[in-house]
Amino acid sequence: MAEDREGLFPPFVINTAHGSARALGTRYSVRIIGDATIVTVIASRVEACSNRGEQICLLLGPGQVAKIDAAGITRLRDVDPFSADAWSHGVLVADDTPLSEVLNALNEYRVKPVQFDERDIAALRVTGTFPLRDGDRALVSIAAALPVTVSRRGEGVTLQRR
Repeated sequence: MAEDREGLFPPFVINTAHGSARALGTRYSVRIIGDATIVTVIASRVEACSNRGEQICLLLGPGQVAKIDAAGITRLRDVDPFSADAWSHGVLVADDTPLSEVLNALNEYRVKPVQFDERDIAALRVTGTFPLRDGDRALVSIAAALPVTVSRRGEGVTLQRR
């Protein structure tokens, strides 16, 4: 990245269809999930803004999360910054997390996603760390800890409640 005339780096901004996130000397993640953008701050601060109507911005600190969508921008429940950054080290950290969220996160790293019925596993929650680069090993751990079975048919994988 080139320096400007005053020796400062230009601001790093990620723009999505829903809004933007501008780094303020920080580490953060931006994910598009469905019809929303999720901004999670790991270190320092981020200014997250909505594109809807009059631009509204939130200043987020470490562990703070915002959702930007068609309705605007909303603060979500704070997270542990270490857990939020674990993916960059190849690990998914779950702390009393709905199983469907864990499976959706693992599916982002799988060539063939795990098929499951969200209603069937809605009451199941997971705590643990799981390798993102070895999704099959993560599924073995989940099946050992929860009342679920993992079936392989051809190249597909299905998880269902026992």
